Amino acid sequence: MKIICWNIQKLNINKAAGRRGDIASAVAAAANGEPFILFVLEARQNAQNALGVANHICQALQAAPHNIHNINVGRVDIGGNANRREDIVVVAGYGATFVNHGSFTGWQAAFDTSCANQVVSAQAREAARTQRNNQLRETGERFKRAKIFEELLTLPATDFRNPANLTIGDGTNNYRVLVLHSPGPADGENYSDTTYAPHYNQAVLSSAVVNGFQIVMGDFNQHGDINTTLRDCTKGYGGTTKKHDGTASVHRYDRVFTNLPVQVSVGADSLADRTLTDHLFTVTTVPLVPFVFPSINPNVFAFNAVKSIRNRNIRRRRTKRK
Repeated sequence: MKIICWNIQKLNINKAAGRRGDIASAVAAAANGEPFILFVLEARQNAQNALGVANHICQALQAAPHNIHNINVGRVDIGGNANRREDIVVVAGYGATFVNHGSFTGWQAAFDTSCANQVVSAQAREAARTQRNNQLRETGERFKRAKIFEELLTLPATDFRNPANLTIGDGTNNYRVLVLHSPGPADGENYSDTTYAPHYNQAVLSSAVVNGFQIVMGDFNQHGDINTTLRDCTKGYGGTTKKHDGTASVHRYDRVFTNLPVQVSVGADSLADRTLTDHLFTVTTVPLVPFVFPSINPNVFAFNAVKSIRNRNIRRRRTKRK
């Protein structure tokens, strides 16, 4: 089974209509005749827009030369405030199925607690710096007050997008999946630990483990490792985005976490059109040791992720949230 996750920036009906042939070709190549589920991120505006995007992709997959029929489409409203709200488009083909359980909110309490702790810690550090500088001033010692900015993470979880909660299947086995789009560079000072994304990702992954989800995937918008008992299947395979000049970056914003015992291999970029994607990579997973699923024998899985072009230079990543 193939699970394809594609972040296409600012996706609307018009963009999908104009590029649906390219999108369908990339999806069909990734599926390679196997049951597949496609998740498309950043379908914004409204439900009509999301379903319009899904229908354009569906029609292109059904047409020649792909001729993939019996396709099911849907959308998941993942919430967020007016500036962040979006839908995740879902397309299933070659016998794959999905059940939409809506958005997953089980992460919100952990996120709010984590951000509240950050605010307390940041305020304590600022108070300590102020006290130290006052002491130096009173003794006549020279000091240079560093301009230290620590963003206080005061926004509530309900301002951000929830992960989509789905059960997907290949006709034999079913799997519980979360698909997310973490807070991006506009939701913090930059991609460092002072942004919302690390707190969001940690809250979602810890909640996913507690609630028995087997796969968490999507756009995590975070540098470096994320602490979780789930395995980061994309670790060690370089970047999933491209720089402004078109060369591959070292940043892995798109990731797949799973508790399945697997090994991973990654294919080459097969979609050069940067108006749609930064980097197309295929992760094929097979069992490391024998294990049993709820029915019959284990299948061979494949996770595929396709990333939208970001064109984010250093200044963009450091732009403060307005």
